[in-house]
Amino acid sequence: MRTVVIGFTFLVSVLADECSDFCNRRLDSAACAQGSYCKNNYACHGLFWIDSTRSQICVLGFTEGCSTDIVVTCADARRGVEAESSLPASSTSSPIVSTTGQSAMTTSTLSHTSPNPSSSDCPGHRWGMFTWDMSYYRRSNPQLLDFLRSSGGREYACGDIYINVADYSSPGRIPDQRRLVDFIKAYRTAVGFDSVVYLTYGDVTDRNGPAMITFTNTFFDWAETISPSDAELMGAIGISYDVERLDAEVSRTALLLCRDRRLRTAFGEANLRIQHTLDGDVNVLSTRYVMQYADSALAMLYSNTASGLTNSIRWLLTTQCQQCLDDRFAIANYRAKISIMVEASCRMGRGCSEKSMCVYDDATEGAFYIESTFTQTEALIRSSGLVTDEQFARLFDQRSMWVIHNFEWFRCYAPFDGSLYPSCTEYHREAAGCRGQ
Repeated sequence: MRTVVIGFTFLVSVLADECSDFCNRRLDSAACAQGSYCKNNYACHGLFWIDSTRSQICVLGFTEGCSTDIVVTCADARRGVEAESSLPASSTSSPIVSTTGQSAMTTSTLSHTSPNPSSSDCPGHRWGMFTWDMSYYRRSNPQLLDFLRSSGGREYACGDIYINVADYSSPGRIPDQRRLVDFIKAYRTAVGFDSVVYLTYGDVTDRNGPAMITFTNTFFDWAETISPSDAELMGAIGISYDVERLDAEVSRTALLLCRDRRLRTAFGEANLRIQHTLDGDVNVLSTRYVMQYADSALAMLYSNTASGLTNSIRWLLTTQCQQCLDDRFAIANYRAKISIMVEASCRMGRGCSEKSMCVYDDATEGAFYIESTFTQTEALIRSSGLVTDEQFARLFDQRSMWVIHNFEWFRCYAPFDGSLYPSCTEYHREAAGCRGQ
C-alpha cells in the first residue's frame, strides 16, 4: 500500500482493491491506467456511473463527457467484481470507453501516450504553465490536459498550472463555475496532486484597485460554495494576482482579505494558496507586503539568457526586495516563496529578441535550451555569491521555481510535435520576426 498526503488529509491508496479490479473488468487498460482505489471506505476514486441505470462506468478526466453526478461506491465495485467472478469468462462484457482527445506524437518527437502518474511524484522538470485561454475549462478543450498528461508534459511541465478566470473588466464574475470545478478534478485525475492550480486575475494596464478587491470577494464567494468532497478531489488551488503598478496598500488589503476568507473554505490554509506578482518596476513597499502576506511571489523576469536572468534576480533580491537577503529579518517576517516566470511568446513586440525564449526555435533548442538556461542560472546565482545554499532554499519555491508564460507558444517548441496544434503553424516565421529578421 502507498500513503498519499494531500494537505493534512491522509489517504491509503490500495492499487489492487475492488475499485481497481472493477475498472479493469469493465473498461480497457488505457482507461484505468490512472489507478482507482477505495477512498475513505466509501467512493472509488475517479470512477462514476454514466447514468442512473448504473450499467456503464466512466473515468473522470479520461472518458469524454464523464459526469461526477453518480459516484461508483466501493460497495458497488465489490458487488460488481463478485458478480462477474461468478460468471463464465465469456459472459462478462467490457463496454467501450471513448478516448476522444488522446493524441499521439509522431516521428522523433516525444510521445503523447498517457503514463500512470503518481499523485506525489513529478518525473521531470517542475515547470509551471501559464495560460490566458479559458476554453480548457469553459469549452472542454482537451489540448492542455492532453499535453500535461503526455510523456513530454510529464518531462517538461509537471509544475503548477495557471488558468485565467477574470480580469479588471469583469471582477465580479467567474464564468462557468461548475465547469471550472470539473476541470480541476479532471486535471488531478490526469496528473495527480503534486502541484497547485492557480486561478489568475489580470490587471497590468488599468491599475484598478477596487476591481481587485471585488475579485477577491468573488473568488472566495465561489470557493466557499465548494463542498469538502469536491475540495478533496480538487487538491491544492490558489488565487493569483497577475497585476502591476497597483497601489501597495490595495495589495496589502487584498492579501489580508485572502488570508481571512480562505479559513472559511473547505480547502483551509493548507490547500488554498495566495500568490501575487512582484512588479517589474521598483515597488519596494508592494514587494514587502507580498513577501510578508502571500504564500507565493511570482517574479516576471523576462530574459532569455542565463546571464540576463541572473542579473534580473540580482536586481530583484537587492533593489526590489531590499531585505530578502537580511536573514534575520526575512526569516522572522517573510513567508512567500519566489517563482520566476519567463516568456515563451513570439509576439512580445519591443525587446522580443532579448526577452523571449521563442527565438531559440531550432530542433536542438526549444525546451532543451530552456532547461540548460535554467540550470546555468541556478548555478550562477550560487557561484556568484549572490545567495548561499541556505538562502536559495529559503527564498525560492523548490517545488515549482520556474513558470512558462505562455503555454500555447511553449507547446510549439522542440521536442514537442507542433503539428498537433494549428496555432503553431507560423511558429518558425514568428520566431524569426522575434529575432528581428
